Amino acid sequence: MPVHNNDPRANTGDYSPGPKVGNTPSHNDIRTPPQAFCPSDAEAVTGHQDMHCKMRLDIRRDQAFLDLYQKLYDISGTDMKQTDLQIFFRGDSTGEPQSPSDWLAAVFTQMFDPSLALFAPTPADGRVLHPSEYSELNPQHLPAFRFAGKMVGLADRAKVTLPVRLSRAVLRRMLHADAEAVDIAFEDLLEDVKLFDLERYRLLVEILKKGVPPGLTFSIESERFGAVKVFELLENGRNAVVNEGNKREYVRCVAEWLLFRSVGQQHIAFAQGVHDIVSNVELSQG
Repeated sequence: MPVHNNDPRANTGDYSPGPKVGNTPSHNDIRTPPQAFCPSDAEAVTGHQDMHCKMRLDIRRDQAFLDLYQKLYDISGTDMKQTDLQIFFRGDSTGEPQSPSDWLAAVFTQMFDPSLALFAPTPADGRVLHPSEYSELNPQHLPAFRFAGKMVGLADRAKVTLPVRLSRAVLRRMLHADAEAVDIAFEDLLEDVKLFDLERYRLLVEILKKGVPPGLTFSIESERFGAVKVFELLENGRNAVVNEGNKREYVRCVAEWLLFRSVGQQHIAFAQGVHDIVSNVELSQG
């Protein structure tokens, strides 16, 4: 059962994921190692509950995510929660630090831009975002996903609403960051597929209701980077034939691959970043 994806590389603008031959990484490139947190950059704050220090950071509004990634990634979740971030936009005439809602809005504008290749719209609804399979083109995509999770965690703490909707699979993984896999009832899993990829949902339902097409095995084809790759849903899955007795298991395997396994490391890194800032209890109450 093939999966076809549009290659986003044609729309990446000046940002091109992955190594660039002959180019020196710059400070606005995810591939550049992020700067470590330096205590000398922070000043003591008195009378500020839960804040141990403040840090002034000057960033570009249109590069807010990448600029902050370079400056803040090495700060632990605990230190980040205890740091009062004073964010200034370069060229801003007011000379005042931006409110959390303002600078986070700039961060999310770039972070969720499909041209950055971290997130992409789901096939069923272009307004809903899911980790992009093409993110792996960038060798630093997992640290970037973890930092993206931290930004979402900071937004949750600041009561700032995200400007986009994340897929149900992302939200489920956020609530199960430490679990090896997310355990979902079969019917709920199918509903998640319906909201994620309506065409694929219809194909799976047809298998359940009308029967198994000949030659179907526990494997899935996916076009990535111009080449079709075969991914096995089970060990030796390409040689395991789907029949009426195991078709329900096949449907579950396909659904889990679509929603979770195809971008499993990205899911985990993003969820871990969120949990660096907010606890599972806080997320559940939010």
